[in-house]
Amino acid sequence: ATGSWVVFQNCHLGVPFLRHLEDWATSPQPLSATGAEARIWITSEPTPEFPLTLLQLCLKLTNDPPVGMHAAVSRAMSTAVSRDCYEQFRRPEWRPCLAALVYFHACLLERRKYRPNGWSVPYAFDGGDLAASLAFLTSYFGRIGEDAKRGDPVAWEGVRFMVADVQYGGRVTGARDRAILQALAENVFS
Repeated sequence: ATGSWVVFQNCHLGVPFLRHLEDWATSPQPLSATGAEARIWITSEPTPEFPLTLLQLCLKLTNDPPVGMHAAVSRAMSTAVSRDCYEQFRRPEWRPCLAALVYFHACLLERRKYRPNGWSVPYAFDGGDLAASLAFLTSYFGRIGEDAKRGDPVAWEGVRFMVADVQYGGRVTGARDRAILQALAENVFS
C-alpha cells in the first residue's frame, strides 16, 4: 500500500455504493489493507440517503457561494466579464453599461431572497441570462461604432428592452414582477 488518494465523484448518484464504502470503512481491515497515508475523497450533493456513519467518519468541506450584492457582483465580474471584454470598446458608455448589466443581474438574484416581496415566483435567473445580455451588448456596441461623436448614440430604451424584456423578461410571468423588472432596468440603464 502506497498511501495514494482515491476520488469518488458525484456519490449522491450512487448511494448503494456508499453503503458498501461505509461497510469497508467501518470494518477492521481498511487500515491494514491500505497505507496509513491513504485518503479517500468523496464529492456529493446533499442527500438524505448519504450513510450517516460514513458522514460522521469524514472531514466535511462545503463550497457555498457567498451571499449578498457585493458577492453577486464580484462573482459576475469574475466569471462573465473578462478583462478583454471590459476593454473591448473605447466608447465612454461601454464600461458603465457593463457595470450596469452586472449590477442589474445581481439585483435580480438578490430579490429572490425576499420572496414573496421580491418576486411572486422564484425565477431561475442565472449566468446564462447574463451571458446572453453581454452577447447582445457586445453585438450592439459593435454595430453603433467606436466613436461616440460620429457613431450613433446609445439607444438606452432599446438596451433596456433587450436586456429586461427579452433576455431576462422571458422568464417573468407575473405583471407585477414584469413592472419591477422594467423599473429596475429603467433605473440602472439610463
